[in-house]
Amino acid sequence: PEGFAIIQADTDRLKYINDYFGHAYGDLAIIDTYNVLSKNFAKIGKTYRIGGDEFAVIIKNVNRDEVNQIIEQVKKDVELIAEKRPYDFSVSIGIAEYDISVDADINATSVRADHKMYDDKKRLRNTVPRKMPAI
Repeated sequence: PEGFAIIQADTDRLKYINDYFGHAYGDLAIIDTYNVLSKNFAKIGKTYRIGGDEFAVIIKNVNRDEVNQIIEQVKKDVELIAEKRPYDFSVSIGIAEYDISVDADINATSVRADHKMYDDKKRLRNTVPRKMPAI
């Protein structure tokens, strides 16, 4: 299947949200992430929740510039939502295009996207959330 890509996305700081603000707020962060992803990718792909706070977007007929613009918009939209929430969260995203020369199947493409997502997540290491609950 030529011309398709997989995006892996993950809601950042979910453990912090659940631990300090409660699981209802953690659920809200997951819903916010899904809504932003599905809205922004609606014209070119389909968004799926694949685990607790992880999502996949399947894109056909990939236009890399368009996808990169959408990824930036997703990050901005999540940031705008986070400004209105009592907690701090963001989204990490990785993308991999199907490559017949390296991918035995769609799972291999998904694994490459997942690795890139975790590379994006590394930007949060050793950072402190900007918002903490009142004591």
